[in-house]
Amino acid sequence: MAAAFFQSVGRAREALIITLGGILLVKLPVLLLSASLFSLMGIWLSEAISETILCLIAVLMLRKFRGQMAVRET
Repeated sequence: MAAAFFQSVGRAREALIITLGGILLVKLPVLLLSASLFSLMGIWLSEAISETILCLIAVLMLRKFRGQMAVRET
């Protein structure tokens, strides 16, 4: 949802960071680490963990964007 929002307001870089960065920089490392630590259960847990991390990143990016928009309006 956050990637679609950024795309719709013309912020393609942020949308790309959330989409591709989420896969390459968050999901893959979490998957490899949790699989090596917790075997099969780690593979299943990695999805929840990586989605939580991506959610926090998206919230931070949305807050930053909202702050930038507030400055422009004043």
